[in-house]
Amino acid sequence: MNRREFLYASALTMGVLQSPPRLSGKLKIDIYGRHLLWLRSADEVAMAAKQMGYDGVDVNVRANGQGHVLPDRVAQDLPPFVAAIRKHGLEVSAITPSIADADTPYAEDILRTAAELGIRYYWWGTFRYSANKPIMQQLDDLKPRVAKLAALNKKYGMTAMYHTYAGNAIGTPIWDFLYVLKEFDPALVGFHYDLGHMTREGANGLWATNLRAAGRRLRQRHFRKRFYLGQRK
Repeated sequence: MNRREFLYASALTMGVLQSPPRLSGKLKIDIYGRHLLWLRSADEVAMAAKQMGYDGVDVNVRANGQGHVLPDRVAQDLPPFVAAIRKHGLEVSAITPSIADADTPYAEDILRTAAELGIRYYWWGTFRYSANKPIMQQLDDLKPRVAKLAALNKKYGMTAMYHTYAGNAIGTPIWDFLYVLKEFDPALVGFHYDLGHMTREGANGLWATNLRAAGRRLRQRHFRKRFYLGQRK
């Protein structure tokens, strides 16, 4: 199964599609900017992404050496960085900041700048479970934070995509974070479904059930390869 067939099959399982789609163009794939941090200029990043056959770049807006653009410099540095990438014929439709909620430092500056550039999606999260509080209390405590972030997203026409991780993360089972998100507009807050992490958590088929559960709240899929002992490469 190729990537286009996989996306169509997953859309069918979620009930998003009722009939075969019209294949008017190729599936577009962005490269995650973190994998190109060894290249510093936007032109270098764009040329590398293009040589590898990608259609766009997900630009990291993070501090501590984790991004090409620093959060406190986003208004000054993101516009020329994005312009340079687009000059090479690549798309920039999403960014990856370190935004946990609306009170994260520089969150509004990041969303305002991204919106002005026509970027509508960004990586959000991820929250971890505490061993010292009841699970449902932790989920209920998140709702006001999500509400405030959703309001900020609405102000700037942005969508927060909650990244799913394996391990002790909120959202790993999908069902827990659906409980939090069900009160909010999917156009404002949804899932950034990491197939590598989710396959690790549900390698015997649960990943597909969780993908189906995410349903119309799915906003982006993150691809990575994962192999198991005895599996042929």
